[in-house]
Amino acid sequence: LLACPLTQAMTIIIGKGRHMKIQGKKLSASPVPDKPPDLGQILAWLKAEGLVRDPTSEERRLAAEWDALPEEGKQDHIRLMQSLVLDPPLNQIIIENRR
Repeated sequence: LLACPLTQAMTIIIGKGRHMKIQGKKLSASPVPDKPPDLGQILAWLKAEGLVRDPTSEERRLAAEWDALPEEGKQDHIRLMQSLVLDPPLNQIIIENRR
């Protein structure tokens, strides 16, 4: 799934040579252009729309700490996070908070 700016529209590439153009609330499907979108333009458009932002200094610091970890340390942390069990499960917490 990829979005790119095209004349005030957002184009979502949905695979198999097709994409959907969103202008306002209208959707239309057409073939994907031969040239891939420029990632710099995509990022600028996403930022302008408020969908992404630059990382904060704290986020950059934490990312640098993660990047500095040896691969084994990263895998240990990933295994730890994947082994966590929430009681109640997260989906139940979300449902309860919506009531």
